[in-house]
Amino acid sequence: MTTQWTVVTPASRVALDAHRRGGVTVNVTNAGQNADVAVFGAVAGDGADPSWFSVADPQRPVPPGGTVQYLLNIGVPAQVPPGRYAVAGRVYSANQPPEETSRTSGWILFDVAPAGAARPAPQPGPPPAAPPRPPQPRRQHLLPIVAVAAVGLVAVIVLGWTVIWPMFAKHEGVIESTDMRLLPGGIGLQHRQPCCGEPSATGGTFLYLEAWQVGHSGTAEFVLPDGGRFNISAIRSTSWNNGIVLLTIDGKQVGEEFDGYQNVQLGFTDWVRVGTVELDEGPHELTMTAVGESPDAHSRNAGIDAIRYESA
Repeated sequence: MTTQWTVVTPASRVALDAHRRGGVTVNVTNAGQNADVAVFGAVAGDGADPSWFSVADPQRPVPPGGTVQYLLNIGVPAQVPPGRYAVAGRVYSANQPPEETSRTSGWILFDVAPAGAARPAPQPGPPPAAPPRPPQPRRQHLLPIVAVAAVGLVAVIVLGWTVIWPMFAKHEGVIESTDMRLLPGGIGLQHRQPCCGEPSATGGTFLYLEAWQVGHSGTAEFVLPDGGRFNISAIRSTSWNNGIVLLTIDGKQVGEEFDGYQNVQLGFTDWVRVGTVELDEGPHELTMTAVGESPDAHSRNAGIDAIRYESA
């Protein structure tokens, strides 16, 4: 039986030190029902060389439902020109053909600075504060009257504001998928970086659900600064391997099923209205669940670039 692997990178970017070295963790999960041995390796992006990357103990046993964590080390030689490069993690089963079990993570970007580049000089601090002004003579007989009048004016303004403002306040905003936190327990959800001529995501990465069967889902957490009743819209990804997906927020269905199949490598919709929902201020859980696929699709994957909320 072919093992289904999930490869997730918590970070889509990694910073290198002054010696052009760095590291990033990659989580590999056995989503199958049988134990297997994972073989992990690096996939070098355009301009990068496989010799820059290494990992200790690339072959590791993984029980069904278990997860192992690899540290992907990066070391760029001094003669390499500065620029932006990419690497991805790849895993396959040791006892099965790689072409049948291979899974690859999203691209991880890293910037290479010029060799021996000096760190930027610290910015000068703020100018010294101006000396305090000498006290002005006060008219003692007017002070109580002015104080009472000021307190009364402030009270009237505050009372009027608290009564009138909620009647007209409108809350709206955009939450990029980059600002959403992936929650454990899902299958195949990751922050993916478009590459190789693919259209750019608005925030640099997008939420990508790699689903192999109906029912696979992944959850990310987002935070609302205000509560209320909101119209929810989303920018969704489309692809030849996208299927039909259902969105829920805090376990409640929002809108209808969405078919993300299009005969393209990767694309993004305009803002698409999802539905209306009542939400409190604070954290909420957005879940994508694979519920089917169109006849021409090759898989059931799905993606979200960003969500927008507007007062209903």
